[in-house]
Amino acid sequence: MSKLLKALITLTILGFSSGSAVAESLIHRPLVDAKARFELTQASGKLLRFEDLKGQLSLVYFGYTTCLMQCPPTWISFERVHTLLGADADKVQLLFISIDPERDSVERLADWQKNWPHITGLTGSADQIDDAARTFGIFYARRPMHAMPSAMPRMMQGKRQF
Repeated sequence: MSKLLKALITLTILGFSSGSAVAESLIHRPLVDAKARFELTQASGKLLRFEDLKGQLSLVYFGYTTCLMQCPPTWISFERVHTLLGADADKVQLLFISIDPERDSVERLADWQKNWPHITGLTGSADQIDDAARTFGIFYARRPMHAMPSAMPRMMQGKRQF
């Protein structure tokens, strides 16, 4: 079994175990609206457009850099997939789209990117993020910051352990 296939099976299992109702609903509709358009900014400042993803296998995660419960385990899984792919790693684009444009500026994403070098961090205005979310059929709601920033060192320890 190829490294790419093993990595995708790993991510599929992770995705299905996180919510079978969501996985079940995906069976009956396309994953991405091919007619949609969006434009977001990478941590490097370079623009990424929906058209740039066409023809590439892309794993996309929506979250925010101050998220300490669901996001870091997903980022760790993405980095693990990158490692498992080995020489095939460049065939899969790992994307993190922030849903927190007020806090996750390009500068903040650039700092975040230092810990997650194989994941492309993206941000934009609230409208741009809404466009990207619609493209992927994502629902999200913004809430006040609730996580304890002091937990981040413990989460990064988990990353080093894998």
